[in-house]
Formats: sequence, structure tokens, C-alpha cells
Amino acid sequence: METARFAKQTLVFQKTIFENTFNAMAMIQDQTEIIVSSYLDQLPWVTDEGKESLKNAADLAKKSRNEFKKAVEDGYYKFEELIEEKEMQFEKKEERQKEKGEHQKDEKQKGEHQKDEKKGERQKETA
Repeated sequence: METARFAKQTLVFQKTIFENTFNAMAMIQDQTEIIVSSYLDQLPWVTDEGKESLKNAADLAKKSRNEFKKAVEDGYYKFEELIEEKEMQFEKKEERQKEKGEHQKDEKQKGEHQKDEKKGERQKETA
């Protein structure tokens, strides 16, 4: 149980680090796109076709960036599901062991009670 709690904490930490790093990277890429675009607008020899080509490259980079983020988030989601599944299995196993222990305890008490009854019957017979 302690392992699952540790795994969850580690996952939350990793998700936070990923989000912060990803957002910083995205902000740098977006700012770079803005700077390059304004720089190209000031250069008279860059054709509209060249500008459009660079804009398409930037759009493709954004799309790929978002697909990457989605893939990582899906991985985190699957890992969370795995942890929860393992926790439930562990809890069920503990519950079965507890029930088994209680059943064995009941059987032991029942056996002791029967021994006491037999002992009482023997004492009556000898008396």
C-alpha cells in the first residue's frame, strides 16, 4: 500500500515537471515564431511563398508538439489506471486474508467449544 502511495506521489511530481517544462518550451517556440515572423516581414527579398513555407513549418511544429503532449498525458493516465488496479487487487487480497483469518479463528473457537463440551460430557459420565 505504501508503494502505491509513493508511486502516485512520484507520478504527480513527474506530471508537474513535465507540464512546467512543456509550457516553457512552448512559450519559447511561440516567441521565436513571432520574432522570426516580424524579422521576415522587414526583409524585402523574402517572398510571400517563403514566408508561407515558414508559417507552415511553425504550424506543423505546434501540431507535433500538441500530439507529443497528448501522448505523454495518455501514458500518465494509463499508469494511474495501473496503480489503481494494483491497489484494488492488493485491497481484495488483504480482505480475503482477513476473512480467511477470521474464518480460521471461528473454526478454532468452534473446535475448542466442542472439546469443552466433550470434556464436560466425560466428566458427567465419570461422575
